[in-house]
Amino acid sequence: MNSYSFTVKFKATDSEGDNLNYKLTWGPSMIEQNKQDTEYILGEDGYVYMVARDLEKITEYIFRVWAYDESDDKLFGYSDYKATKTWCDGSGQICSGFVDCNLCDGTRHM
Repeated sequence: MNSYSFTVKFKATDSEGDNLNYKLTWGPSMIEQNKQDTEYILGEDGYVYMVARDLEKITEYIFRVWAYDESDDKLFGYSDYKATKTWCDGSGQICSGFVDCNLCDGTRHM
């Protein structure tokens, strides 16, 4: 069974220069954010990259990014809810129109 994913790319800065930690949550609705991950990569381009994994094809997911101040682990802020849909035809080459896709993996710019 294939497992699909999407990558979220975003920037967040703290005006005091504190380091931030991030959490990505996703699920079938804004209320059901039943999946999460805290692993992220800080890119050389200044963006943060996080991956939502174990997704089903032809399914819409709602996701949100949360930022926490590293020094005291308090909530710093969060993104708006965003939506993306995984979609694959038989060749595995097609995803929804507003996600840049490669083999049903995509990057959503926030």
